[in-house]
Amino acid sequence: WWSLRLPACLFMERMQAFREILHEYGWYVATAAGVAFLTWKYVQASEFDPKAYYDERRRREEEQKRLRMHRYTMADGKINSRPSGRRRPARSSAASSRPTFEARTRADTKILLKVLDEKLADGPAFVRDNLATALTIAQLEKKPIFVYLHAPAGVSTPPFLKILGSKEIGTFFSRDFVCWAGLLRDTRGSEGYELAKELGVRDISESIIAVLGMVGDEAQSAGSENGVPVLRLVQLSRTRFPNATGLMQWGVDAKDAWKRMRTEREKELSRARLVKEQNSEYERALAEDEHKRKIEEEEEREEERRKLDAARKKKECEDLREKARIERQRLLDSLPAEPEPGSGVANIRFLFPDGHTRKSRRFSLDTMTKVLFDFVNSHEVLTDEDAINPERLRLVTRYPRRVLEKSERTLKEAGITSDYVLCVEEAFSQ
Repeated sequence: WWSLRLPACLFMERMQAFREILHEYGWYVATAAGVAFLTWKYVQASEFDPKAYYDERRRREEEQKRLRMHRYTMADGKINSRPSGRRRPARSSAASSRPTFEARTRADTKILLKVLDEKLADGPAFVRDNLATALTIAQLEKKPIFVYLHAPAGVSTPPFLKILGSKEIGTFFSRDFVCWAGLLRDTRGSEGYELAKELGVRDISESIIAVLGMVGDEAQSAGSENGVPVLRLVQLSRTRFPNATGLMQWGVDAKDAWKRMRTEREKELSRARLVKEQNSEYERALAEDEHKRKIEEEEEREEERRKLDAARKKKECEDLREKARIERQRLLDSLPAEPEPGSGVANIRFLFPDGHTRKSRRFSLDTMTKVLFDFVNSHEVLTDEDAINPERLRLVTRYPRRVLEKSERTLKEAGITSDYVLCVEEAFSQ
């Protein structure tokens, strides 16, 4: 019983302690759990890919690392490097003791250059840094790159180093090429081994020489998505040359091949540029033709509108003239019959505003004055410019000048008792 009671008491004490902790810190635990749950739901709801995110982050870090390029100063014909970037701090003491990729690359380059300095006293002046630096220098100086991939255990390596160390060979390659050396070692961090794999070399037991070239303009040779300049292999060979003459001839052939490649690339770029300019000119001509066509269509539409307006106005004028002719004919038919000459009849002459038209007619003295106006309106009254509106006509005596009103009065009441001359005038508003 006591053996079972003791563990039960300890369990109860622990549960009591857990309840106290939960009572004191329960809100914090609940908040953290809620945040973790919401984060998990957000990650599931959105199309978040952790692998793609970390790959993109790693790519950006590598791109920033490449942008921190080394600065170089020329001293005694050799290129000395001064790194301007900082190393990434180690995460732990165990990791800090392990060399990084850049450290291994610089160590391999340093060891190889030390060996070459000892064996190649008068040999080519190799760039004392990584391949990216050599590519940058070659791009600036517009030269091909002579690459020597050193295999320490190769059978043909010692005799080749003797040939490469001659003064004539060293002067030739240093003058016409940008020289870079790499170590053929199957380890992570060996740029020479990585370059050999890129060039398609499978057997790394023997040393290799190659000529690489960046053909075309600098903008298109700037590089791929990893920032490494796009290269073309010009010539590749094993280091099996009987003498310096064979190596010299190999270098001359490689340089000529690089020049031909560069010339062909420049011709391609020139043709592409010409095609682009022709396409641009053609598109510009098409745009101009389209613009002219639109202008011509707009002018045609405007001309059509003008013709339609003119035809409409002409039709309106003809309708008005026809209506006026019908109205004149109606007034002429409504006039009383012309009386015979005699007493109580007056012969009245009408002088129209154009100065040429004159009309005369006999009227009875008992005729009302408005009949005179109807007689005048039954004729088309014209001026030098256009017809006069009948509503604006008035009759005026010559001497004494007196305006004859249109009213119900007779001619006798209006003062016309014998033959008379009336002038037809246009009444202007005051």
